[in-house]
Amino acid sequence: MARLDSFAIQIKNTPGVTAYISIINGEEFCPGEGQARAVRARDYLIKRGGIPWNRVMWRDWGFSTEFLVALELVPPGYAVYDPFSPRIPASEARPRPDCVKIMKEIRGSKF
Repeated sequence: MARLDSFAIQIKNTPGVTAYISIINGEEFCPGEGQARAVRARDYLIKRGGIPWNRVMWRDWGFSTEFLVALELVPPGYAVYDPFSPRIPASEARPRPDCVKIMKEIRGSKF
C-alpha cells in the first residue's frame, strides 16, 4: 500500500486537486474486478489516508491488453485525460475462468 500512502501525501500537499484512480481492464478479466479494485483503493485513501471522500474519484476506461491503474491529481477546471493506450474492443475481452476466487479475494481483503 506504499503507492497509495505516497499518493495520499501528494493529495494532502496539493490543496484543491481531485485525485483520480483510473483503471483499464485486461483482455482477460473478471466482470466487476476493475471497479472492485478502484473502490478498494478509494476506500483506502479515505479511511487510512484521511482524504475527504469528495476529493477521490475513480474511472473505468474500458479494455486494453493488460490490467493497469493510473493515479493522477487533477486541478480544478482541468479535465481528466485518458492515460491508457492501446485499447481493445470490449468484444475481444474475455472472462477469466477463476473469477469467483479472484472476486472473493478482492472483496474479502483488508487493508
